[in-house]
Amino acid sequence: MKNILKNVLVLLTVISIAIGTFTSLSVTAMADTGTVTLGSESSAVTVGEKFKVTLTIKSDVPVSGLETYITYPAKLAKFISADQGITGGNGILKVNLLDADEGETWNSFDIRFKARNTGEFKVKFADAVHLYSYASGEELSISTSPVTINIKADTGASDDATLQALRIGGEALTPAFDKDTRNYYVSVENDVKSLVISAIPNDSSSTVTVSGNKGFKVGSNNIIKITVTAESGNTSEYTIQVTRKSKSGDTKDGTDSEAGGNASGSGLTGENGTAASGSGITSDPLMEELNPGLASGSAVESASGEAVTEGENGSYTTGSEAITSGGEAITNGNTGENTVNNPFPSIKIDESGAKIIRSVIIVLAVVVVLLVIFSIIYLFTKKKE
Repeated sequence: MKNILKNVLVLLTVISIAIGTFTSLSVTAMADTGTVTLGSESSAVTVGEKFKVTLTIKSDVPVSGLETYITYPAKLAKFISADQGITGGNGILKVNLLDADEGETWNSFDIRFKARNTGEFKVKFADAVHLYSYASGEELSISTSPVTINIKADTGASDDATLQALRIGGEALTPAFDKDTRNYYVSVENDVKSLVISAIPNDSSSTVTVSGNKGFKVGSNNIIKITVTAESGNTSEYTIQVTRKSKSGDTKDGTDSEAGGNASGSGLTGENGTAASGSGITSDPLMEELNPGLASGSAVESASGEAVTEGENGSYTTGSEAITSGGEAITNGNTGENTVNNPFPSIKIDESGAKIIRSVIIVLAVVVVLLVIFSIIYLFTKKKE
């Protein structure tokens, strides 16, 4: 009986030590946490106004760096600049804040924008956020939060979302252009896959974007959409239905295996072949020169020999005339989505999930210890009998 009591006391002691050890480890691990948040002093701004978003880092222990990506709607605001370690544009920013000289538990970084269109401007993390401990170099368990800013129209902003002129190089629109007529038709030869379009807004503060101006199929199922956005955010849409003739000269609908190629002398453009801001311009020469690696502030040359550079509101300017991408990235003449090859692939587990996992590990460890102890006691008792 005494032996049994002794064994029970030993068992309780071992259990207490095991639980105390695992609890201590769990508390230590849970203490190394942090928060990475996006915020702004302004909950609402007006079109044309400059504002900033602040990235704030807070942690329980000194940190050495942060790696992540941030996205924002480029149509609504233009990225101007940011504190060192934050770079990008066209809707995505790379955050690479590494190699801190001294570990800190708190820091903040400003990202500056200029409002260009009305809407809900949401800035958020596009990828897992990696925050590293200064002492161990290990990744901390963190929580994050985005920020939303309401961009409003200036009270004196123009609502005029009409065109002053709409022209197609070498072709005639049907009916003749009128700013209040929204739908037009044009017939083109078989070797024409896209058009040179000049679209000038009635109000110089409005912007114009074009889509569908690429790779016409044989037949009449080709629709070019021209969207005019007024300073107030008001929009209107003009359409051009393009009928491309077959090689035999008729206009019967069909398929065309040649997609995206440029016909000699046809004056072709890409998907966003024409876009005007202010006075407007035909964009075919520019779109032939643009490439995926065009960086902010870099220049290419138009067919007329003028330098084409990125300017305000995501526009590309040749002399006094401008071409805007509508705030979207232009890739090989197309309006493309921003894509990122994520160098930090990982499974993101939030703080509550990490706590659950740690608790399960502790319970399993205690159960294993108990099973081992009971097995030893059982074998010892059996041997004595």
